[in-house]
Amino acid sequence: MSEENFNLSYLKMLFDEEDLIYLLPGEEEAFHLDLPEETEEELEDAYEVEETEPEEVVEVPKVEEKKAERSTAEGYKFFGENKRKILVLLEYSQGDLLKSKEFDLLLKIMGSINLTLHEFAVVNLLKNDNVTFEKLCKQFEPSKMLYFSSADESFLIEGQLLKYQPLELNGVEAIVADSLTQMLVGEEAVEKKKALWQTLKAFFLKRI
Repeated sequence: MSEENFNLSYLKMLFDEEDLIYLLPGEEEAFHLDLPEETEEELEDAYEVEETEPEEVVEVPKVEEKKAERSTAEGYKFFGENKRKILVLLEYSQGDLLKSKEFDLLLKIMGSINLTLHEFAVVNLLKNDNVTFEKLCKQFEPSKMLYFSSADESFLIEGQLLKYQPLELNGVEAIVADSLTQMLVGEEAVEKKKALWQTLKAFFLKRI
């Protein structure tokens, strides 16, 4: 896969076809994940194509991501395996999160930076009791954090939430964005996704 197509594939996952935005002038350089060196090499190897003789195609059953709800020692409920220590916080109260359009959008957002549920953890703040920022950090040990909130203030963090810019919250690199529902509904939904994409590039991706 070429560098250009690799980058555009990120955007196609995050945006609907009619809302797809392309790189702005001056952004033609490729981007890749700011991950440990061995992971970058694995990614490069994954996209190298060798010329080989055609082989018989064997259909392999699709393996789905693990979506079972889990609990920490503190009793916090979450989804994912958190192998890369990336914590996603959201506030969803409209029923089963796993069956929601919001959860589908979240997977697309994380897929746009080449991350799956194996690599991050999702905590629904509205489905957990006695949540504090300190306890979350102790349980999940995040190196990076994404917080989706419909409000400009939160019981979790003091002060106003500054959205769509890289922050540091108690020593943890973080991004605060509008809620997933706000990115699905309303006239500004597409603009909010565009703002998130621009921030994600600065937060997770680096130029090569």
